[in-house]
Amino acid sequence: MVFDLGVSLASARIVGCAYHLRKDLEGHVNVVSGRVDVWDMNSGDFVARSEEMPRRLLGPIQISPDGSWVMVGQILFQLSTRA
Repeated sequence: MVFDLGVSLASARIVGCAYHLRKDLEGHVNVVSGRVDVWDMNSGDFVARSEEMPRRLLGPIQISPDGSWVMVGQILFQLSTRA
């Protein structure tokens, strides 16, 4: 498994992007789709998850200071807030 992590101390959020590398019977390595997961640092609770995406779309993680926007590679996500 390969992963990237991003942290926003101001919003207390951790964002992780993980994907798997698998070998087929012939020994070729294939990259399996991954997704983006978000956790609250203070409680450890799971906050959000994206749909699965091809690995080529996943990349470095950036989080807005307030934790409401996450950019992974060139994909921008808006996280909803719950009252």
